[in-house]
Amino acid sequence: MSAATSWGRRGLLGLLFALACLGVTLSLVAVWAHQTVLGTDRFVAVVGRIAEEPEVQAFAADRLARQVVVAADVEGRIAERLPPEQAFLAAPLANGIERILDERLTGFFATERAQSALVTATGATHRRLVTVLRGDSDIVSIEGTTVTIDLLPLAVSGLAELQSLGVIPATVVLPDVSDPAGRDATIAALEDRLGRDLPDDFGLVAIADANRLAAAQGLVRAFDIVVVVLVLVTLALCVATIVLARRRLRMVVALGLGVVVAVIVARIIVRTALTGITTSIASGGSGDVLTLVIQDLTTDLATWTWILVGLGIVVAATATVASRPAWVTTGVDALTASSSRSKRLEAWVRAHVDGIGWTVAIILTVAVLAVAMTPELAVLVGIGLVLLAWSGLLRRRTPTEGPTEPA
Repeated sequence: MSAATSWGRRGLLGLLFALACLGVTLSLVAVWAHQTVLGTDRFVAVVGRIAEEPEVQAFAADRLARQVVVAADVEGRIAERLPPEQAFLAAPLANGIERILDERLTGFFATERAQSALVTATGATHRRLVTVLRGDSDIVSIEGTTVTIDLLPLAVSGLAELQSLGVIPATVVLPDVSDPAGRDATIAALEDRLGRDLPDDFGLVAIADANRLAAAQGLVRAFDIVVVVLVLVTLALCVATIVLARRRLRMVVALGLGVVVAVIVARIIVRTALTGITTSIASGGSGDVLTLVIQDLTTDLATWTWILVGLGIVVAATATVASRPAWVTTGVDALTASSSRSKRLEAWVRAHVDGIGWTVAIILTVAVLAVAMTPELAVLVGIGLVLLAWSGLLRRRTPTEGPTEPA
């Protein structure tokens, strides 16, 4: 094989290897995002605990309490019952009732029944939000430049609390929010029974910026189209890289380590991106809620990342042993020898003292970095040290090992 052909083959192999690692990174992000972020059942399973968070309960209670007090015209109802000379007390009394309602709604959201309802509502809302991301929805709408979620059933629960406080007469029959007629019919019934018009945004809670959502819609469409193709192309690249390599087991080792690096980089990128998205689209107090969702999602991503990291390390280690390098074959011979086993093991240790020293140093370094800094950094540094040790040992090979065949 000519030098030009050899260099061309090496260049092609390097390109395929880089594309395969990039494909693993993109596939991890695409598959995880598609299954977790866009799959309602998976999403609810990951962030289902969010209903237990005090920040979420306080956020929902605060938003709905104000809307309910305004919708029921609490200040006007109080003013009607006060003598004219005490009408100035209507506003502070209405504010006091709003605080009481806020506390009651917060307490209501802390109950197991309400949390279960919130988890169910989260699933329904997520399903419709995904529909919005794909271009159509009825519960998640865009008002001006704000994305809103319809919490009308919980708003009606707030009106029921006002009724229990005596602000709304007990004779007022609140509508059934499970009525399939929908939001318009419920609003019409409320206006008729309360005797006043309700604001257009009654029961709607702003959660994000619509301009950012428009960009997300394009990403969702892209995910739907390319996720399967991306996985198939990545698998094809990995197979092509291994087939083209002359030392295929060594290439499997390289791909295993490459996958480890790729998924860790993917995790860091996605975590950073999700945090940035939260900051950019959050509307008001919804930032705390979205931050909790991001925390749950990144925790779930971390779990899958470490599974793939472990798989990559196992594949690399297995391929290394399967390639039967000299240190493996001599070590196996020393362990299986019927006689002079201790002497053979001692000779093996003396012959491979550099490798043993590197191994101990790498393990200690990774352990210290994992505790003192981050596990991701520990793994990346560990792989870097493994490559350094591997290169150093190859340069020090004994003459009996023969020349190193290029990958």
